[in-house]
Amino acid sequence: CMPVCLVPIMNGSEMKDGDSFFNELEADQVVNTVQRLIAGGLQPQEVGVVTPYGAQVRLIRRKFQRAGIQTFRDASGVEVASVDGYQGRE
Repeated sequence: CMPVCLVPIMNGSEMKDGDSFFNELEADQVVNTVQRLIAGGLQPQEVGVVTPYGAQVRLIRRKFQRAGIQTFRDASGVEVASVDGYQGRE
């Protein structure tokens, strides 16, 4: 059984980026939540972030980089992907 963390965001708003969307407030909260999970003992490779939008994936990855959190693109980092990116895996 894998734990799941859903964090409600109030007052956030989506911004358009080409054909995709992003939300700064949600991305900031994701970074905060992941920092707390890692500080609590999880390894970065044990954490995955799922978002419906490609622009949100890119924003979260940039924010992780600024916060010093490795992503899946780095060795043993947090995986950040869209729903489509995770689809089809077991």
